[in-house]
Amino acid sequence: LNEQMSKFAFSIRDQKEELKEEIEDVSERIVEEHLTLESGEKEADADKLQEAIEEDVVKLKELKEEQASLENTANFCPGCQFSWEGLITSCGKRRDYLINHHGSPKEDAEKAVIHWDSNCAN
Repeated sequence: LNEQMSKFAFSIRDQKEELKEEIEDVSERIVEEHLTLESGEKEADADKLQEAIEEDVVKLKELKEEQASLENTANFCPGCQFSWEGLITSCGKRRDYLINHHGSPKEDAEKAVIHWDSNCAN
C-alpha cells in the first residue's frame, strides 16, 4: 500500500510539474503574441494574433483549473474525519462509498468529499 501511495504521489507530482511547464509556455506565448501585436504588424496578421491570444488565454484557464484540481486530490486525507450534515465517518470511507455505490471515478469522489468537508484535504 505504501508503495502504491508513493507511486501515486510521484505521478501527481509529475503531472503538476508538466502542467506548470505548460502554463509557463502558454503564458510566454501570450506575452510574445501581445508584443508582436503591439509592434504594428499588418491588420490581417493582427487579427490572427488576436485570435491566437484568445485561444491561448482559454487554454491557460483550462490548465490552471486542471492544476487546481490536481492540488486538491493530491492532498486528500483518507484517514481524516469526515463530517457533513450529521454524517460522521472517515474521508476515505466516504470516498469509497461514492465509488462503490454511485460508480464515481476516484478523483471525482475525492473532489466531492473535499468539497463537502475541507478537513479531508490536508
